[in-house]
Formats: sequence, C-alpha cells, structure tokens
Amino acid sequence: AVLGGEGDLSATEMVDVLQALPIAAGGILFDQLDKLEQAHDDGKDKNGSKNHELPKKIVIPDVVDDTVVTGLAEGMFYYNNRVEEIVLPDTVTAIPKAFVREAHHLTSIKNTEHITSIGNAAFMHSRIREALFPNLKTLGQTVFAGCSLLYVADVGNEITEVLPRTFELCQKLSLVKGGTKVTSIGMRAFYWTTN
Repeated sequence: AVLGGEGDLSATEMVDVLQALPIAAGGILFDQLDKLEQAHDDGKDKNGSKNHELPKKIVIPDVVDDTVVTGLAEGMFYYNNRVEEIVLPDTVTAIPKAFVREAHHLTSIKNTEHITSIGNAAFMHSRIREALFPNLKTLGQTVFAGCSLLYVADVGNEITEVLPRTFELCQKLSLVKGGTKVTSIGMRAFYWTTN
C-alpha cells in the first residue's frame, strides 16, 4: 500500500501484515511452515490468515524493524486473490519460485530493474501484463506459463537459455525484448503463444 493514502493501512498495520507473511529479512527467512495456510488462501480469513487485510497495492519495504529485506519467500503470494500490484524493494535481487503463482488478480509488478534471478513458476497463472526484467541473468522454468494477459516481456541480454514452458500459454505475448545471448530454447517454451 501507499502508506498514509486514503483507505490504505498505516505504517504500523502494514508492518504487522507483512510480518505475518513469509518475508526474508537480513538473509533469514521467517518461518514459512507455520504460515502455509496463511500464504495459500484466496484472500479470505482462513486459519488466522491476514491475506484478506492486504490492500490491492503492496509496496514491500526495504527495511522491516531496522532489518534490511534481502529476500522474498517462496510462494509468498501463492493463490492470493486480493493483491493487484506489487512494488518490490530495492534491496532484493531475486524473485523466488511460486512467488505470485495463481495470484489471479495480480496484474502489475514494479521496481524490477534490479532483479537478476526469477525462480520456477514465479508468476505462473497470474494476470501480469508486463514482465520487465532488463538485468535478468537466470530465468526459471514455467516462470510465466499460463499468464494469458502477458503481452510484453523484457528478459535482458544476459540469459543464455529459455527453459521449457517458460512462456507456455501466454496467448497475448507479442514482444520479448532482450535475449541476445540465448543459445538454447527449451521444449514448449513458447507453446501456444499465438501472437
């Protein structure tokens, strides 16, 4: 959320909600196992989850409780059907696997210029429209598979391979920027990308 905006959470409330999610701070991943049900709900109040309290726009802070956020947990917004936009912190360079997988309302991810690595299925079946990662060095498998509204992707000029099923079922994909060093394209990497 844009802190202090009308209808948004206060700074204190945002920290409380973010701490309830599995965020890695200072290189230490908050315990995700006891939050599994919280992270994998439909934005509903299930088993004490705070996902229903999340605003539609999330700005993940660079610092939480005087600790620099250096990583994001796998499946952090997996199956969350509330969040529409995420602004990443400047302090994170990797997006883990299944980060927003099946987040059916997510349409936008911002502040991505510093991201160098994206894990498997990170955005799979989300509604993301643009995937702009100009400094990417590694790109996992099925990262954008099933992103039916994705129309443009920038994968930078450092990746050397596009793994299997990376852009599978991205029916609206019409432009992939970068990729000048790609020497290998995996099976079904662009399957059913009709544009």
